[in-house]
Amino acid sequence: MSLYEVANAASRGRVQLHRSLEDWFAANLTKPGVRILDLTPAIALETAKLPATFHGDPGDRLIAATARSEKLTLVTHDKELLRFGKKGMFPALKASKKRIVT
Repeated sequence: MSLYEVANAASRGRVQLHRSLEDWFAANLTKPGVRILDLTPAIALETAKLPATFHGDPGDRLIAATARSEKLTLVTHDKELLRFGKKGMFPALKASKKRIVT
C-alpha cells in the first residue's frame, strides 16, 4: 500500500522523484531493512480492530493495521496517523516535510 501511495503522490505532483518511478522502486526496494509484506489475514483483521473514529482513508487504515500487526514503527506526516500513534495505537514518528524524494 505504501508503494501505491508513493506512486499516486508522484503522479499527482505531491512528491518529486529524481528518477522514474520504476527506477525509484528498484533503488529503494533493495535498501537494507526494506521488505515487501503481503496482505495477510492478520493484517486484514487488524483493520477491523481499529476504532470507527480512526482515519477514514482505507489505505491509511491498511498501513496502520500493518504497523500494528507487524509491530513496525509508522513514519508519516499524516496528522491523523500521528495523533493515533500518540494515543499508543502503534509506534509513529513524524516524517520530514521534505517533498523531494531520492
